[in-house]
Amino acid sequence: MANPLIDLSNNSSGNADAAKTTPAAKTPPVLELKPESKPTAAPKAPVASVKPDAASPKPLDENLSFSNIFTQSKPTEKDSKMVRSIIAQKESLQQMKPILGSAPDLEKTLEMEKQYRLKRKLRLVQTLFVIVFVLSAGMFGFLYTQLSPDFGYFGANVTQRLTDENSNLRKLQTDLNKVHYLTAQQNLNNFSYQADRFFGNMIRSQDPNVTAQDKTVALANIEAAKKTLPNLLADIRVNLTAPFVAQTFQSLAEPAQTDDEKLSKAEEDLRTAIQDDKRAIGPKPTSIDDIQTGKLLDNTLKLVGNRQLINTIQSISLDDFKKSLEDFQATNNQQNETHLRDLIGKILSSTNSELATIADVKHTRILWSTIVKRIDGVTAEVYAAYNPPIAQDSIRYTGYDFDTATNKIVLSGATKTTSGANFTLMSDLMAHLEQSPYFQKIEMRSFSKNKQGDGTTTAAGYSANFKIDLKLSASGS
Repeated sequence: MANPLIDLSNNSSGNADAAKTTPAAKTPPVLELKPESKPTAAPKAPVASVKPDAASPKPLDENLSFSNIFTQSKPTEKDSKMVRSIIAQKESLQQMKPILGSAPDLEKTLEMEKQYRLKRKLRLVQTLFVIVFVLSAGMFGFLYTQLSPDFGYFGANVTQRLTDENSNLRKLQTDLNKVHYLTAQQNLNNFSYQADRFFGNMIRSQDPNVTAQDKTVALANIEAAKKTLPNLLADIRVNLTAPFVAQTFQSLAEPAQTDDEKLSKAEEDLRTAIQDDKRAIGPKPTSIDDIQTGKLLDNTLKLVGNRQLINTIQSISLDDFKKSLEDFQATNNQQNETHLRDLIGKILSSTNSELATIADVKHTRILWSTIVKRIDGVTAEVYAAYNPPIAQDSIRYTGYDFDTATNKIVLSGATKTTSGANFTLMSDLMAHLEQSPYFQKIEMRSFSKNKQGDGTTTAAGYSANFKIDLKLSASGS
C-alpha cells in the first residue's frame, strides 16, 4: 500500500468561520491521509507540504503555537476505513480466548490429569491387592481347616476323613487276604490228598493181585485226581498271588511308606486277624470242628510272607504239570514218577507246615500191605511149582524190616518140610523173588536147619530159620 500524503495546509475559509464562531478556541490543523496514486516509476517517500492560505495572510494569534497542533482531539468522522478496520480487528482479537488457554493454566491442567491417572492406577492396584489378599487368606484358612490333621472344631475334615477311609480300606483288604489265604491252605490240603490218591491208585492199578473191579475203581480215581490236581494248583496260585496291599491315597496324618513297608504292614495285619480267630476258638478246643479249624489257622499263619511257596507255585507251568501226570499214567516208569513226586513234594514242602512233614512221610513211606501181598504172591508161585504140592504153610514170614536210606527190606521167617529139602525150598523162593519185577538184589543172610520130633510125640520133619535181604525195584516202591 502506498504511503499516505500528510497535508498540513489550512483552509482559509474554514479558519475564518472557526474564528468567528469560537473566537477563544484554537482549532488544530487537520491531518488528512490521502492515498497516493501508483506511480509508474519508483515509489517516492511521502512529502509533507504546508500550503498557504489562498486569501491574504492574516496575522497569527499570539496565543496560537505549533506545539498545540498534535494535542487537538481527532474528529472520529474523518477516520479512515483502514484505521477503523485495524482497531476493530484488535478489539475482536482481544475479546477472543485462546484455544489452549493460557500457558500456565494448560501446564497445570496436564499435571493434574497425569496425577489423576496415576491415582486411578494406584487405587486399582490397591483394590486388586486387597481382593487377592482377602481371597488368599480365605483360601489358606479353608485349606487349613480341611487339611490339618489336628483341626476338628467343625467336625472331621478332609484329611481326617481320608485317614479313616484308608483305615477302612486296609481292614477290608485284611479280611479279603484272610479269605484268600484260608482258601489257599484248604486247597493245599486237598492238593496233598489228591496227590496221594493219584499215586496210590496208580500202584493199585498195576498190582496183579488186585481184582478187576478194584482196578476199575483205581483207574476212575486216577482220572479224577488227574483233573483235580491242576485245578487246585491254579486256585492256589490265584489266591496267593492276589493283590495283597490296599491301594490308598496317603493323607497328611499318615507317615510316608515304601512299598516294602506297606507289604510288611499288610502281612502283620493279616497275622493279627488270624491270631484273633485262633484266640476266639480258645486255648484248648474240644470239638472236632474247633480242632480242625485251629490246625487250619496254624497252617495258614505259616503261609503269610512265605515267598518261597509263592515263587515255587509261580514257577510251575500248569501245562507242564498236566503233561507230567499224563506221562506217568501212560508209562508208569520210575523216571516219570520221580519227576512228578519231586514236583509235588517241592510245592508241599514249601508250605513250612504239617503238609511238608506229611509229604516227606508219604514220599518215604512203604505200602506194607502191597509189599506183603507181592511177597505172598511170589511164595504162592513157589508152592505151585512143586509136584506133588507141598503144604501151604511150609514158608512162614515172621518179620519185615525196612531201611529207608538204602530202600532195603530184611525178610525173616522159617521153613518146615518133612523131606528135609528146606534149603532147596529157600533157593526156589530166592529165585522167584529175583524174577519178580518188584524186587531185586536178593541175598541170604542166615540159614539154620533143625530136625523136629521123634516120630511119637511130635510130627517128624525139618525146620529152618532164615533171613533174606532184598531191595525194592523201581516199580515196587
